[in-house]
Amino acid sequence: MKKPLPPVTWFRAFDATARHLSFTLAAQELGFTQSAISQNVRALEQKLGTPLFVRGHRALSLTQAGRLLVPDVAAAIAQLEQAPALTDGRLVTLPLPNFPARERYYLAQRTTQNPEAQARFIDWFKSAATEKP
Repeated sequence: MKKPLPPVTWFRAFDATARHLSFTLAAQELGFTQSAISQNVRALEQKLGTPLFVRGHRALSLTQAGRLLVPDVAAAIAQLEQAPALTDGRLVTLPLPNFPARERYYLAQRTTQNPEAQARFIDWFKSAATEKP
């Protein structure tokens, strides 16, 4: 049985913190409190079972695990951010990781704002398993 993925907000908090190397700047970017960003990152670290940042006195740096995770998280977030722009009237197949229903609902609403647009959401893990190389 697959383990459920962490919420997208945890990954967004990690991504912004990794880019700024600051919980405060990440909070300003995302419109959250510094405490909320710190708690989201801490929750992600606990879920993954490894620290992603080295926390020093007024200093923050990525661990090796954090550096390895940055490109994948940034790419996934970039793909999600493109979803609202995919409303030019053509059928769009958008592979999504197994995100919670709240995020799927948000994306469905954003991609259907244009009545001429069509979107089809597929389970990324199932489609990846069935694709032929």
